[in-house]
Amino acid sequence: MLKKEEQIADVSSNNSEVASRKQDVSFERLPEMIDLGVYWGQLWQARYFITGMVLIFAIVGGGWALSLPNMYTSKGVYAASQKQDDTAMLGGQLGGIAAMAGINLGGGEKNDIDQALVLAASWPFIDEVINKHELAPLIMGVKRWDQGSGRFTWDESVYDSSSGAWVASIDERPTSFEIYKEFLELVGFSVNSKTGMVTISATHYSADVAERWVHILAGEINEHFQSRDILDAQKNIAYLNNKITETSIANMQSIFYGMVENQMKTLMLAEVGDEYLLREVVPPRAAELKSKPMRAVIVLVFTVIGGFLTCFLVILREMYRSSKG
Repeated sequence: MLKKEEQIADVSSNNSEVASRKQDVSFERLPEMIDLGVYWGQLWQARYFITGMVLIFAIVGGGWALSLPNMYTSKGVYAASQKQDDTAMLGGQLGGIAAMAGINLGGGEKNDIDQALVLAASWPFIDEVINKHELAPLIMGVKRWDQGSGRFTWDESVYDSSSGAWVASIDERPTSFEIYKEFLELVGFSVNSKTGMVTISATHYSADVAERWVHILAGEINEHFQSRDILDAQKNIAYLNNKITETSIANMQSIFYGMVENQMKTLMLAEVGDEYLLREVVPPRAAELKSKPMRAVIVLVFTVIGGFLTCFLVILREMYRSSKG
């Protein structure tokens, strides 16, 4: 009985110790709660100062947003052109022989689309397009565009629009890679994984220039793959004709004639159509509404930053005063 009473006494003493500790913890947290109340009171007292600073930040953000020139985005949607796949029609044996000879019998539209997306974002391709169509001044020399008059405002420190020449010396002019990187920021290429549709977009100060760039990019991609397939077909036809003259086996000659026929079809299709790889589904148009800058977002960001920064300064001032006191 005495042991049980001692155990009960120990348990009650432990419970009282736990309760006292909890009470001590609550008293320890009380200054923190009081400090938070003090800081909130300081923010409330400084509400007019905070409001004024927020308004100043909003005005500065609005002024900066209004100083930014409008930019317009044009988009075109394209589908892969349907090129007839004659490999299956010519038989599995023909396809195997063609593969051994390194001859492509067609049917690679999906692979061509993947290649086109990689090619379109590459430095050599973009550099060739820029030089061919003389796009460098529009990329590096334009500051803004007047939608009403349709005139550009040029950066005269970079490009002299009257003489059509770069102001800087050859060593100080934008390099090919710098122009490429800037142009890559203004254009975009994407493919819809569900439909396979390809979207080409371009952004510029001028809505007309953005529309023109989309046409140029789609046309250059089509021309690249068209020229490639024409050259490949011509080489393949010459190679197959040579093989026909070298063999006297009738079955082999028949196979080679079928392969020549297939390459002739590829050559004819490549020479006829302008939309060889990308067929226009939704043509690009000159945008009437700007895509950049998002001025409301800019003002909102400045306002939020101004509010947080001002509140932080008020709390920091109160902490400094408390430490001094």
